Amino acid sequence: MRKFGVRNITDMKRKLIFAAAILFAVSMKAFGQEYNCFSIIAGRLATADGSVLFAHNEDDSVHEMMNVYNVPSDPVAGTAAYKWVEFPGLKAADCFMNEYGVCVCSDNCGSREDCEPGEWLYEIRTVVARQAHSAREAVDIIGRAVEEHGYKDAGRSYMVADQSEGWIVSLVKGHHWVAMRVPDDKALVIPNYHVIDRVDLSDKDNFAGSADLVEYAAARGWYDPAKDGEFSFRKAYGKPSTYTSAHNIDRHRDVLAALTDGTYKYDVETFEPMITLAHKLTVKDLTAALSIHGQDDGSGKHMGNVCVDKTVVSLVFQLRKDMPREVGCLMWMCPGRPCAEAYLPVYLGVSEFPSDFARFDNAAEAMEKHFSYYGHFRERHPVSFYWYQADRWEALSEDYAGRIADRQKARDAVQAKIYAAQAPLEKKLMKMSPEKAAKKMSAHLAKCADMVR
Repeated sequence: MRKFGVRNITDMKRKLIFAAAILFAVSMKAFGQEYNCFSIIAGRLATADGSVLFAHNEDDSVHEMMNVYNVPSDPVAGTAAYKWVEFPGLKAADCFMNEYGVCVCSDNCGSREDCEPGEWLYEIRTVVARQAHSAREAVDIIGRAVEEHGYKDAGRSYMVADQSEGWIVSLVKGHHWVAMRVPDDKALVIPNYHVIDRVDLSDKDNFAGSADLVEYAAARGWYDPAKDGEFSFRKAYGKPSTYTSAHNIDRHRDVLAALTDGTYKYDVETFEPMITLAHKLTVKDLTAALSIHGQDDGSGKHMGNVCVDKTVVSLVFQLRKDMPREVGCLMWMCPGRPCAEAYLPVYLGVSEFPSDFARFDNAAEAMEKHFSYYGHFRERHPVSFYWYQADRWEALSEDYAGRIADRQKARDAVQAKIYAAQAPLEKKLMKMSPEKAAKKMSAHLAKCADMVR
């Protein structure tokens, strides 16, 4: 794998960039709830190839460093192997796909809860990666964890999916949670507010949650049966300001329109969380949705719809049931902003990542130092695949309107080659031994990474 140097930046320029970052961070506080990730799940009857498709933009800080690791299984502890997309120091950003094809990511979704204590936050996604054999089991694991340990964050929705189905699991601070299955023939779009509406906990095939979900909301004054009628989780537990956010509304509405060919009539008060699609979805449909990038709002930061300045990675999990998991479970990974960068094919069977995909040689060291050794990423880790995307975005942002068309033309040419290689590659992989297939997948990923550098 070829190495590369990082562009020299003078001390003065670094200081200016740092000062600009501080000002940007302050300006973004008002938008914090609106720009903390975005997700889409489509059931296997709603997709062109019969896969479960799970798309996610991770929105965090503009000064992060993405790392990707293979975490081995631990037979003694009884934990699974998994792919780990890591952002050092962050508690709610990492994304996972384990050896059983179970994937988990999350969106920030504010809630009204301000009383109940909680202990777990980062642990929620890691316990799913290590223990879940299916998406349904992941729901049960999250529910037990919340009831036993309590949830530490104000509110969040976890999306879990496997080769058969997808679920959304919505948590609020403390011990209350609810989960809903995405019907096989429908899709779910999740911005940064709670979307689960009507709940039927007696329908155990499609719902799960806290037994006292309704009673607790009534006791807190969030739900009045006589006044409000049928119980709605999002209206009872959701933070009201998230539903009046123009940014949240715009990104939700625009993606719903894109997935239904403009036929969906959006209303923030009455929208149905599960949508019927105008056509069966493909990976390309979802990468296009995640790439929607709004216009400059006057701040110079292009804080538009789905792809935003805070997007640090974009993922589309293509989870196919009619193939061995090592080939059928594929994480399309776009480091950086999807409006400008290509998606790389990360198969579950990939045994080795390019050397510059991670700051440490092994996942164990990354786990040990996740919360104790972070920041100053450029100085500490000058060689990283991620800096190519960071540098391109910095240059692009200087004149987004004037440069994005040329950048997308170059990106699209590379992406077309990567997509075209998928079917022939998989045909070969299906005939290989697992060991040879793993090496082939790893070599293909490295080749694709070279193409986008």
